[in-house]
Amino acid sequence: TDPGLTPLLRARIYRDAADHPIEPRTGYRAALSAEWSPPFDFSQNPFVWLRGYGSLYRSLGDGTVLASRLDLGLSRPLGEATELLPSNRYFAGGASSMRGYKRRRLGPLDEANEPVGGEVLALAGAEVRQIMGSLGSVPIGLTVFLDAGQVWASRQVVRLDDVVAAMGLGVWVRTPVGPVRVDVAQHLGDPMHGDPKTVYHFAIGYAY
Repeated sequence: TDPGLTPLLRARIYRDAADHPIEPRTGYRAALSAEWSPPFDFSQNPFVWLRGYGSLYRSLGDGTVLASRLDLGLSRPLGEATELLPSNRYFAGGASSMRGYKRRRLGPLDEANEPVGGEVLALAGAEVRQIMGSLGSVPIGLTVFLDAGQVWASRQVVRLDDVVAAMGLGVWVRTPVGPVRVDVAQHLGDPMHGDPKTVYHFAIGYAY
């Protein structure tokens, strides 16, 4: 789409009831965000954008934590606009998203095999985090996870059959800036776009 003036109204409600900002063991986090560019005459790219996110943490004892998350998004162009700007589309895939795909690889691609994003997002996941021991004074842990989700080009093509899933294992080391982790995910089915069935990720901080 052509660049141009896009007036924007934005609102966000966020609640952090987790017991720790970096390594939560109990509690929850939730956020609801909205953006609206009204279809005025001087707005070249009007749209509406909504996203809701929640993560839940529960201690199972003996250094074990069950964490889960749900992330849903919906957006659409307004007025005479026919498509969203790339910055207003949803992308998924990566170390803190659906780990069965590399960064932004989940969802529609263009003819050059590059991600283009979509109007609808659905992500869900759960993982068990367990402290396994220590390397000197540095705690080391293991994560077992299941991720699922999809990005659809538009509301008209949303189908639950398109949701893909992957499971995997991760190893993490606790550091002053948060856990440093390596995850490996395996598809529970055939990957989209001919992407690899096994994907590796390196990141700082938990996926959620």
